[in-house]
Amino acid sequence: MQEEPHSEYSANIYWRVLEPYFPHFFTWNSVPLHPHHEGQPLSIRNPKSSEVKAYTDVLAGLIGILQPQRILAIGRKAEYALKQIDADATYVRHPSQGGAKLFEAGVLAAMQELEIGT
Repeated sequence: MQEEPHSEYSANIYWRVLEPYFPHFFTWNSVPLHPHHEGQPLSIRNPKSSEVKAYTDVLAGLIGILQPQRILAIGRKAEYALKQIDADATYVRHPSQGGAKLFEAGVLAAMQELEIGT
């Protein structure tokens, strides 16, 4: 018997909003490994500041290679990570904890500014 894939609420919102703009974006987590509670691999928790800082060199490298036209910081942790490397980024509300509409509006505004349509 095959198990259903695990689905996470804010990830579903994230991909629903971004999917129409594919392939005009690249997405990266400030902590590329899934932060979860010990012994609960399907749980999710906010990454610690030390975990975010541990991956800023990778983030800086990706930005250096990709040279994006625009960088969106999805949530405060992403904003923090991007500030650590002095990246010019626009804050967009993370879709979790009731932020779905503000997230969608922020992404839409950025795509319209870049003239990327659906």
